[in-house]
Order: sequence, then C-alpha cells, then structure tokens
Amino acid sequence: MEWDEFIDKVKFILRRFNKEFNIDYSEDSISYIVGEKSFEFSKSDYNNISNDAMKSDLSQFTVSNNNSYEVIIYQTNKMIRRLLPYKFEERIISTNIKDSMNNIEYKFQEISDVMVWNIIKEIDLESLKRTFMIFPPRLREDEGENFFNLLRVCFRNPYSLIVSYNKDIDKNKLNDYINSFLFNFCYNYGYSFRIMNSLDELLNIRYRNKNSSYKSEELDAPRLLYKQDLTEQYHMAVSSEDPFVQFIGFYHIMEYFYEEIYKEGVVNNVKEILLDPGFSTKRKKDIMKLVDLINKKRTESTVGSELEALELTLRKYIDIEKIIEKLNEIDKDIIEYYKNNKVNFSNGDAIDLIGDKKHIFKKLANRVYKTRNSLVHSKSNKVRSNERGIYKPFKDSKALLKEIPLLKVISEEIIIKSASEL
Repeated sequence: MEWDEFIDKVKFILRRFNKEFNIDYSEDSISYIVGEKSFEFSKSDYNNISNDAMKSDLSQFTVSNNNSYEVIIYQTNKMIRRLLPYKFEERIISTNIKDSMNNIEYKFQEISDVMVWNIIKEIDLESLKRTFMIFPPRLREDEGENFFNLLRVCFRNPYSLIVSYNKDIDKNKLNDYINSFLFNFCYNYGYSFRIMNSLDELLNIRYRNKNSSYKSEELDAPRLLYKQDLTEQYHMAVSSEDPFVQFIGFYHIMEYFYEEIYKEGVVNNVKEILLDPGFSTKRKKDIMKLVDLINKKRTESTVGSELEALELTLRKYIDIEKIIEKLNEIDKDIIEYYKNNKVNFSNGDAIDLIGDKKHIFKKLANRVYKTRNSLVHSKSNKVRSNERGIYKPFKDSKALLKEIPLLKVISEEIIIKSASEL
C-alpha cells in the first residue's frame, strides 16, 4: 500500500473527525491537533511503519514476526464493549500469562501500528463508501502523538492478543491455543472475547437504509396496522450486532405463518382434486387419490412440511421484483453474489433472482431453510454435518452476514403484506 492509497483511505475513515482534530492533508504529511497540542505524521513516518509491516507475515487480522503472533480479538458483548472497569482493563493489559510447560506467553495489548496498517490495506474503499461507520469514544490528548491512535478510535475494539513462543508452531495450532486461552479467560472473569474474522465487525459497518437520509418532517404517520408479534422479531433482529440473532429474528417472521399457510395449501390441494371435472365420488381410484394425498401430508416429515410451508409463504407474500429493487438499494453487488455463491457452511442453494422465475421460490426457500438448519442444529454427526453443514459461530459469521440483507427485505415484505389498514 503506497502513501497515496493510504491517504485516500484515511481521509474517508477520519472524515467526521476533520473539524475536531483540525486534520490537514498535504503531499508529504498529515497534520492534526489533539486538545491544544499540534502533531504531524510525515510520509517518512509512514514508510517506517510500512517497512516494518512488509517484514512481517501478514493476513487480514494476524501479524507474525520473530516468534510472535498477534491476532485481533473482539469483545462480544456490545453493552460493555470498550467499557471494561478501568482497573480491570489496566490489569489485563499489563498482565502476561505464561505457560512454562509449552514455553508460550499470552498478552493483551492495543492493536499494534503494523496491525492498523494491515487493516487499512485490507479495506476496500468503494465498498466502505456504500456503508456507514459508528464511531467509538473520543481520543485523549495524551494519545495524540501517535497518528495511528486516531485510526484506532475508529475501530470498535482496541485489543490484540499477542502469543510469544520459542519454537515454530503452526498457525492453526496457535489459533487453537488462543481459543482455549479465551475460554479460560471468559470462564474466570466473565468477559467474552473471540478472534476477529470480519472487517464489518471491526469497523462497525452497517448497510445504509435507503431512507436513512430522510428528514423527520418527511415521515408520514402509519397507514397500516402491523402484527406486533412480527414487529417485535424485526426490532430484535435489526438491533442486534450478531448475524446469528439477526437471521433467526428475520426467519421467525417467515415462520409465523407456516401452520396457517401449510394448512391452506393442503386445503387447496384437496379442492383441486374435488373440483376436477374428471373426479367422481363413485370411482374408488378417485377416492383413493384423495386419501393418498391426505395420508402423505399427515405422515411427511417435519422438514418436508416446514420447507414446503416456507416456499408457500414466500409465494404468498413476496414480489421478487421488489426484493431485487430493495437489495440493489442496499448493495449493488449482492444479487450477483447470491447468483454465484452457495452458502458455504450450509450448502444453501445459489439463486439467480433476475433469471428464470420458474423455480425461484423453491431455490430461495432451500437457501434460507438449509441455512436455518445449520444455525439451529449442532449435533456432532459427521454424516449430517457433511450433508447439511453445521454453523461455526465465529468462523462462519462473515458468510452468514451476507445472507442478512436477503432475510431482511423478505421479512419487511411479509410484515407489510400481512398488515391490515388502520
């Protein structure tokens, strides 16, 4: 990442801080003020950090160098994030946990300058511009000397976990050690951290709502009466930062109508047979056709009935053209993503929303239902795991996050279409 690219990204990330810190960008430096003190970050300073980064083994959220392994960790409880008791925070930052048997040392620290550089390098500026970021607390004056501290306050969590070791250890093994250490830490202190795996989590990115820039005087009073059971699920999903909770909340909105719509589907199937001009109550084979249908519906598995109920729900409430329109407003690339990608952990079907409409509701139902099953079923059965996949919360959260826009717009359509007039 060259200086010019770094400047472009930093300008966007710090744009809301320009007045607060009097940030000024020149060809060879960035000047800024924190409190009453003036500081300058030069191109030469940047090159020093860049050179250190290039000497390290980097991936998106890890830095390896000289028998030291740094990984970003994420405080999972949003209510206490960055709000650890001061003395406790001071204690964990200054404490080294040593494993003398395996010659390993664990240490919490703020994200290193090299890690900050690595994060900035990984950011896709065009994608970032389609979202917005919620910024954490302000910078203290005594932190102003290091320019990268301005960037740190734009990240949701200040911590890395550093693992130091005396012999070569495979990275996968190091991650196993870290996961075990974080469990011990949570078990003893009650504060939950996990390994970071998504820039969206790190930058607190939210997809823009098309109406987010509307003025308050432009908001109309409601003209529809929405079902409270559905709006409560919607509020829970929208307010959560966990894609698992978001998905389940939106899925419950679809699930609300399953029994009603499934029974309605059975009734319609029976009516089709009864109203067919070729049906006769005087022919045994015609009566048996009706009996077979009812027996099939009564004895089929829960999976079969739920999947069919989901498809029927989608057919009843969803206008595919509206779904496409809303998804394009959220992210212009997301429809192409659904077309070209299965859900990797659940094997949920790839779906072409703008292609052949003949099987679109079946494929859509399969994508959603397979993913739902991966979230709620976690039995360690290898056959089942290979068949339908099991969701691993931290490893697969980035992939699950991609499904949220689809679930959200479907849920919104169901809430609106199922509403009654005021």
